[in-house]
Amino acid sequence: IYAGRANLQPVLYSGLQPGGQLTTTTIVENFPGFHEGIDANQLMSEMREQAKLYGADLRDGSIVKADLISRPFHLEDERGNQIEAETVIIATGANWRRLNVGDEAKYIGHGIHFCQHCDGPFYKGKNVAVIGGGNSGLEAAIDLAGICNKVTVFEFGDTLRADTVLQEKAKQIENMSIFTNAQTTNVKGDGTKLTALTVKDRLTEEEKDYEFDGVFVQIGLAA
Repeated sequence: IYAGRANLQPVLYSGLQPGGQLTTTTIVENFPGFHEGIDANQLMSEMREQAKLYGADLRDGSIVKADLISRPFHLEDERGNQIEAETVIIATGANWRRLNVGDEAKYIGHGIHFCQHCDGPFYKGKNVAVIGGGNSGLEAAIDLAGICNKVTVFEFGDTLRADTVLQEKAKQIENMSIFTNAQTTNVKGDGTKLTALTVKDRLTEEEKDYEFDGVFVQIGLAA
């Protein structure tokens, strides 16, 4: 927006997730000027439109090659388009933090997910787990409880870390169960999709398998 208003002819590549991490939540209640909250996707959509209004060239996809030795810099996107730029601003954010257990990588997209808005609808009427008891975890669980048969939340710590308002809302949802001191130690599947999680009670050291159709990992971001 600022570069566009300054007539610098900015080109923005949005990568794999146009709108960024904010589009993975629902209602944004702490953005100045929207005291009743605003839908996160709507907010980011309006920001994108504002950027275009001021002359920004918004493109989906990613930059795959960059020669930054001398100006003008030379870049190439995944479609082979060539770009010359006097300045390159890298604002790629962060990635979802993973569990790093068992066959997690094998079942990402096949039962393990990180975005309830993107993949939650696939589990309508089914049983799912949410790993993480922070704001993101409880927001995901609350969203999923509206379409899934049952939602189970596993929090590693001895208490939930989410804001009190989210905890109170979660307690009122009948098809949601919450376990604290719960450490996910393994991911199990049938070779094509996830079928269960192995979760350890950190107080008793007892491990137990829980069958799920899907799992949503919400344990933060990694830079």
